[in-house]
Amino acid sequence: MLKSFLIKQLDVARRGVIQEFKKGNKKTAIKNATVLAGYLSAANVGTRLVRDLLLGRDIEPEQIPTQAMWALTGVYGIDKYTTDKYLKEGKPTEYVANFITPATPIIDAVAKTGKKGLDALYGEDVDFKPAFKAIPLIGPLAYNWFGGGAEKYNERLEKESE
Repeated sequence: MLKSFLIKQLDVARRGVIQEFKKGNKKTAIKNATVLAGYLSAANVGTRLVRDLLLGRDIEPEQIPTQAMWALTGVYGIDKYTTDKYLKEGKPTEYVANFITPATPIIDAVAKTGKKGLDALYGEDVDFKPAFKAIPLIGPLAYNWFGGGAEKYNERLEKESE
């Protein structure tokens, strides 16, 4: 579903900006690009701020311009997480593979939790709280409020602002 949304957004940009530019309507193309960028950034930053409030995360006003940039590029498939995880580490092939393949967090969580369950059987101290994130609907709230997710996010935000 996210991939089809991405394709639709690329089509909107293609029709409203690129085709207008090719027709020679450069002012219209620039206006359309500016309006589209402003709309997508504002909508996605607002959504993120509301989500952060609901999850008990700290909100740093000085981070809003950076979040707006990532909100805009995120609509087109370029987000901060994958950029940090793959491109900054020099793994463009893994980035493209991640871009193409669908997200399967619940399958990953079940596999990790199953392994942790086996480790717990052998007497190891295991933290199951990160598995909360994959529970549909309530998982992210449970992880952030009771599993330490908000604290981890706030610590990471603090390190980034230093």
